[in-house]
Amino acid sequence: MADQRRKQNHPHGVRNVNQPRQAVRKSKKQCRLRAKIFLTVLVAAGVCVALSLTVLFRVSVVEAAPGVHYTAEQITEAAGIENGTNLFRIDRGKMAERICRALPYAESASVSIILPDKVSIAVQEAAPALQLQQDGSYYLLSGSLKVLERSDTAVPGLTVITGAGLSAAQPGETASFEREEVSRTLLALEEQLKAAQFSLVTAIDVTKLYSIELKYGENLTIRLGSSGNLQQKLQLARYVIDNKLDANQAGTLDLSLKDGQAIFRPDYGSNSVIIPPETSSDASG
Repeated sequence: MADQRRKQNHPHGVRNVNQPRQAVRKSKKQCRLRAKIFLTVLVAAGVCVALSLTVLFRVSVVEAAPGVHYTAEQITEAAGIENGTNLFRIDRGKMAERICRALPYAESASVSIILPDKVSIAVQEAAPALQLQQDGSYYLLSGSLKVLERSDTAVPGLTVITGAGLSAAQPGETASFEREEVSRTLLALEEQLKAAQFSLVTAIDVTKLYSIELKYGENLTIRLGSSGNLQQKLQLARYVIDNKLDANQAGTLDLSLKDGQAIFRPDYGSNSVIIPPETSSDASG
């Protein structure tokens, strides 16, 4: 009988009107629940952000590894960070730049944030690569041409650059020159001399950029001409010095010729020696 009443109440093909209404009410409840959860999470996130920027994560420890030229205290002072500063408000890039400007021998700096309250600073110190002579002073430069310091006397064992024409040489800043191409030439020379293992170059004259000259050891002058094809010229010079010249032979090795050959002109005692351009292939092999 119960089955017959259910069949009579819901004849075949007729929908139960209560089911859609129940589904709609259930859907609305789920939407309201999701909205409440979202708002709760949003408020909680906002509170966390506000706390992290105002109350929490404040600097109480600043550590820096000392180097050859600077103590940990000097590095920390150059960073300009104070206890109580919020960690998330620190601009690490600007802080690193500030350190490198304040400390000339700081070639680069990295700043790390260590939660909950620490800032760690690491400084890579520069090594003098060149020294520029101008107006009776010597300016020590790193390999990137950053000015490290000014001295009244030359540093023994460090290549002396003449004729560069400095226009500004503030310690902590990159050197600038009256001629823009000087900077590119010095960078290229420093790179290629290191690659060719020319450790005995004592002086470089860039007064005339179309006629650059190197002083190698005590007795040999190397005439490069322009800064074009530096790698090939220095490879050829390396080959000639190692295979064609006596260790103490004085003279001029001319690599400025357009046909790629080299000519050694001794200061005394013998005729010029011509090294053909194909020798450069032996130098690079």
